[in-house]
Amino acid sequence: LDKQGRDQVPITGENARQFLELWKEKGLKSWATMQPNWLGAFATYTAVQALEGKDVPAFVKIPLPVIDNSNIDEYLARAKDFPADGYIYSPYDEELFKKLLAQK
Repeated sequence: LDKQGRDQVPITGENARQFLELWKEKGLKSWATMQPNWLGAFATYTAVQALEGKDVPAFVKIPLPVIDNSNIDEYLARAKDFPADGYIYSPYDEELFKKLLAQK
């Protein structure tokens, strides 16, 4: 659109690194959600907990991370850790997994 001199229109870009960099560069007002890429790791962690005899819920609500103008810099600060044509996903660790399993 820029190259053709056209006005900006609403688009989707999700958490793609190139979109987030363009968003910051152009000063867009935007937001993006993502499906956490660590769902498989969480499922494995949960299965191991169950196999060890620990109580695990039958259903776990996984909140979708949201990127907006208030936190885009946090995601872009980690951009160097991701491929230029990849996705910048939300951070995760065992503490997050424990917190998710403890939800009622």
